[in-house]
Amino acid sequence: MRNKRYLAAGPALLPHELLMRAAMLLLLLTLLSFWMVCGMLARYTSSGGASDGARIALPGTAVAYEHQAVYQNGVYTLDTTAPPVMENRYETVVPGMTIPKDSYILIDGSQEVDCRLYLEVCESTAGWFSYVINTDQWKYQSAMTGSHGGKVYLYNPRIAPNEVMEVHQIFTDQMITVRETLRSKTTPTLPSGAASIKLYATLVQAD
Repeated sequence: MRNKRYLAAGPALLPHELLMRAAMLLLLLTLLSFWMVCGMLARYTSSGGASDGARIALPGTAVAYEHQAVYQNGVYTLDTTAPPVMENRYETVVPGMTIPKDSYILIDGSQEVDCRLYLEVCESTAGWFSYVINTDQWKYQSAMTGSHGGKVYLYNPRIAPNEVMEVHQIFTDQMITVRETLRSKTTPTLPSGAASIKLYATLVQAD
């Protein structure tokens, strides 16, 4: 009889106190999880943006400039008193003519890592000009073609983080020459603004 009464009673239900404790433990775990998530967001976010530890380092900005070329009495000269330009377009060229070109690259110092400086040289009239890039500073990358279709050169020293600098003497003797072979053409003078050599500079994170 005792065994029958025991089986009929079944397992006892949890007391009221144990239910309350379980509910409080669940609430505590929920609040702890919320606090941990908020802490992670605060670590990786500040002032509405990513923190230094969460963003990608920037390679910086490099821009090619040169002084404006002025044509007068059959000769080109540079106007060093005027603001520099990013490209000169030569309205008149004659075979054998020498044109001064003092191109330089300005690096603003915003790079946050070691960088390599690449130069792309683009001619609007391929083969019209003769020039030499300064090989003491630049190495021709024969296996590369620039994004604008020009020849690519690599600057020899690396550029250090936050280094502000100007790279001069890009063209040897800072001159370009109109090729003598143009004498065989019936019209050696080009249409207005047709002749130019434009430079593009790019900073890339070093390996």
